[in-house]
Amino acid sequence: MVRDSATHIFYAPGIGSTDKAHAAFVMGNAFLQQFNRPRGCEWLETAVRLDSANATYRDLARQCRT
Repeated sequence: MVRDSATHIFYAPGIGSTDKAHAAFVMGNAFLQQFNRPRGCEWLETAVRLDSANATYRDLARQCRT
């Protein structure tokens, strides 16, 4: 349910990049919780691309690269 809500927000028209980044971060975490690391890391990288100033997004995405 969390992933569905975040997906809806991510793709909704008129949503700013900061909010899209947060939705991508939520999706990434949801995939990681389901033990789907590749998809989770993909969404975390999306969050970083949309809001590179957010240290939380960067830190978690960096863990995917190791």
